[in-house]
Amino acid sequence: MQKKNKIFLFLIICFSFILIANNSFAWSFEVPIFGPIDISQTDVPHYIEYFLKLAIGVAGVLALISLVISGIQIMISAGSAERVSDAKNRAKSVFLGLLVLLGSYIFLGTINPNLQQLKTENLKQAGGIFLKGPAGTMPVLSSVDDTATFAGKYDEITWPTTLEDGSINCDPDNEKDSYIVYFYQDKGFKKIISWGELECEDFFDLSGASSYILQKQIPGVYFYRTTNCTPVAGSNELPPLSYTSSIPQWNGDYIASMRIINGPDDKRGPFFGAILFNDPDYKSTGFQHIKFNTNVISECYQIAANSSRANSWKPGTSMAIYKWTGYSDEGLPLSAGSGITLYSYPGWSGGFYNIDSTNVGQNDLFWQRELATLPITYSPSYESQISENEKKLCDTFRAGYGCLQSIEIKGNYLVLLSMYGPPNCTEGEYCSIGNSPAQVFPISQRIISAYSPENTPYQEYSRVKGTPELEKDFITPYYSYWIEVIPLAEPLQ
Repeated sequence: MQKKNKIFLFLIICFSFILIANNSFAWSFEVPIFGPIDISQTDVPHYIEYFLKLAIGVAGVLALISLVISGIQIMISAGSAERVSDAKNRAKSVFLGLLVLLGSYIFLGTINPNLQQLKTENLKQAGGIFLKGPAGTMPVLSSVDDTATFAGKYDEITWPTTLEDGSINCDPDNEKDSYIVYFYQDKGFKKIISWGELECEDFFDLSGASSYILQKQIPGVYFYRTTNCTPVAGSNELPPLSYTSSIPQWNGDYIASMRIINGPDDKRGPFFGAILFNDPDYKSTGFQHIKFNTNVISECYQIAANSSRANSWKPGTSMAIYKWTGYSDEGLPLSAGSGITLYSYPGWSGGFYNIDSTNVGQNDLFWQRELATLPITYSPSYESQISENEKKLCDTFRAGYGCLQSIEIKGNYLVLLSMYGPPNCTEGEYCSIGNSPAQVFPISQRIISAYSPENTPYQEYSRVKGTPELEKDFITPYYSYWIEVIPLAEPLQ
């Protein structure tokens, strides 16, 4: 009887331990282990926490049942040493498992109490945008492939200026922050029926749409097949990607327009521009330069026809996409380095001319010059080697005589050389030059390969030193008529 009393007392202690553990875990997780799941919650950690608590509770119940079975086995063992030993081993295993479970929890709490709780901050949904309808509001999903999942509950996408708690919901740092929404007739993002630009205070009706995609418009360059920067109605197009790096060869569809989205900072931007070439590798017999515009955040530009398909730019072309340097706090264009130096001889030697902010104007956003107007200064070490006739022909970097042989790029600059120049092309305007050989430096992979140590006697090509010999490039010294230099916020990618 004494032995049975001990077993009974042991079971009471174990049961009490389970209840204490249950309450301890419940307090830590802030809700009872065996409570109902709150289906109104939308965050994943809530469900992970619930099932973790459920697993702990189930483990406690199973442990209790196992201990009861062990006690019963001992009571009915009828003196069998083997049965008693098996029952004791079972009880020891259960007790050891509970100790490991409790010990690991205490160990985690000792290291960092936050590890005992699965919580997330109340992250603000993308732009504070919601689905709204008879069921109230819920944070919007960036894409829904079948709106039938919430039919009758939510019928519009809305971006309120304030939330229910009275907090401001719009981005105070970017009043023009916006999203683009594509609505599709069929589920699975099939057959575009409409699209729109969603800003704070706006909303869109979801009626008629079986699926949609919501995409934040981040700064960069976007390409479209239509002339007005819109998707093709009835197609299965997805919202376009934002390009911030140059494209050596475009392998996509024909391009009819492009949208440039600048950043919200009126001084730092970022401000983007793009030069389109009708050949790969940033070289061209015809190009179009759409310059950055610091006065707008988002603007659509139609691209001039450059193919057999009307009003579009063909695949196989290349694009130099750049980020302009921006303004200083005083409102002046920021410096991108020490400018560039033009040389009359290969290998950065011979006569030279420096182009920097001191001789192009401190307020210039980009530097444009006709090469024939730039005088050449010959180094004393070359005076005796250069004939008077050469000095007379190449007293400036005029085209036709091979006077420009190499360029040294001393900083983050984009350098465009072309056979003809657009002297009247200003900020934010089109500069479309047909049948004009042109090339951008210093990003061509072909140039980098041509100037590798095994292919040239000159110093290895680098972004800092520029191009050591123009003769090897697509546009030769005899074609160089116009130069344009754009200070960049970062190295051209």
